Amino acid sequence: MNNNTSCNIKSNLDKNTAKIIETLNNFCYISNEKDVTLNFKSLKLLNKQLSNEFLLEHITNNIDLLLTQNMLFNVHINIKSISILDIDKNKDFIQKASLVFKEKYPGKLDNCYIYEAPGIFSSLYKIIFAFIDKETQKKFKIVDNSTDN
Repeated sequence: MNNNTSCNIKSNLDKNTAKIIETLNNFCYISNEKDVTLNFKSLKLLNKQLSNEFLLEHITNNIDLLLTQNMLFNVHINIKSISILDIDKNKDFIQKASLVFKEKYPGKLDNCYIYEAPGIFSSLYKIIFAFIDKETQKKFKIVDNSTDN
């Protein structure tokens, strides 16, 4: 392999790494002083490339950072384009995330806002909520985007 080929491979790796980092930062980021935002569309792209453990660590790192300045945190989840198949494919991730949140952040979640919920969400909601305790379920709010101006 010559130097030119080696440089092209490194350049492609750098571009791929940059794209993964960009997608990871779009998947979960701090959006306000006590808010973390999660985008399901980015999860669909990342779970082909990164482990559930890595993704959960990214989420918890963001939440831990928020909790250095706040007693409580909010989660904003954009679930545009989610389907039953997506829930099935990500069931392990959802279960692990629910368990981590329950064990690591008891009493720290203020509210969880869900945006861009498709019509099928009412069915998915029941599946997802099976993994979430009753007290936490009360903190979930479905935001109706049709009322936004």
